[in-house]
Amino acid sequence: MLNVVAKQLRSHPALIPLFVFIGGGATMSVLYLCRLALKNPECSWDRTNNPEPWNKLGPNHQYKWEKTGAPGGNPHRKDPGYLAGGLTPGSSCYEVFQILHVAGAYLLLFTAIHCYSPTACYESEEEIRESEVEIQESEVEKRESEEEIQESEEEIRESEEEIRVSEVEKRESEVEKRESEVEKRESEVEKRESEVEKRESEVEKRESEEEIRESEEEIRESEEEIRESEEEIRESEVEIRESEEEIWESEEEIRESEEEIQKSEEEIQESEEEIRESEEEIRESEVEIRESEEEIRESEEEIRESEVEIRESEEEIRESEEEIRESEVEIRESEVEIRESEKEIWESEVEIQEFEEEIQKGESF
Repeated sequence: MLNVVAKQLRSHPALIPLFVFIGGGATMSVLYLCRLALKNPECSWDRTNNPEPWNKLGPNHQYKWEKTGAPGGNPHRKDPGYLAGGLTPGSSCYEVFQILHVAGAYLLLFTAIHCYSPTACYESEEEIRESEVEIQESEVEKRESEEEIQESEEEIRESEEEIRVSEVEKRESEVEKRESEVEKRESEVEKRESEVEKRESEVEKRESEEEIRESEEEIRESEEEIRESEEEIRESEVEIRESEEEIWESEEEIRESEEEIQKSEEEIQESEEEIRESEEEIRESEVEIRESEEEIRESEEEIRESEVEIRESEEEIRESEEEIRESEVEIRESEVEIRESEKEIWESEVEIQEFEEEIQKGESF
């Protein structure tokens, strides 16, 4: 607004006296009102200590602009000079007031003549149009500034919301960190439990291996007995007709060997069931280890500060996985050996059946 007024004053210097006199009159009126408010006893500023200041005036108290009357006289006499505020003819204030009045009248005439000239009118119209254009531009600028202020307020609100959201996320991240720490501890406990289970499974594996070895030894013994029986059967083929009693004895021995083979088969089946149970336990431990790995990976994404610990835990888990894989390989090898032993047992049973058929054929002869 001040920039617009300054531009108009530069383009219209005839308006300068108008602004000067209007400003001077406004300042004089404001100063006069301030003096009345501060000096006039009819104004009460302290209601508690001085509620009625007009009752505390002395006989010679002066609150007007200029003192009138004889010294020591009554200031409350009916005097037109006193009622006029001290502006009596011949006084200094009265002369100053007349000079200002005359100067103001001449300046007003000068400004009126200058403003009402035809060139000034045309110029004033053009200047008014230019001022209107400038006012419109200023209004547009104001609107743009208001829109920018609104946009900035919206951005500030969005930033405050983002700050609040970030604070909420920080709090959630802290809660997640605490939960992750709790999960880490739980995972450590689960790891320890899994290690205990691994050790138990290893013990069970060793026991199963010992049982398998014992079963293999029994199978070998049975194979040796089968071989001996085969030799005896071969000898009995030569002496079938002569020694039927020996054949019956050999048949009893064969039945006993079959019972022993069946017992060994049952033991092998039991060992297989135990191995399967141990495999299931190992698979469960693998599932638990995979779950713990997933939890550790999630905690790695959420907590960057604990990457070193998580990497160490991952290395331990990988070592445990390698151990589990090695144990699986050993179990598979043991399964392969057991299957081979089963095949051999089946072959021995087939040979025994063939031998029984041959014996039956010999008996029929």
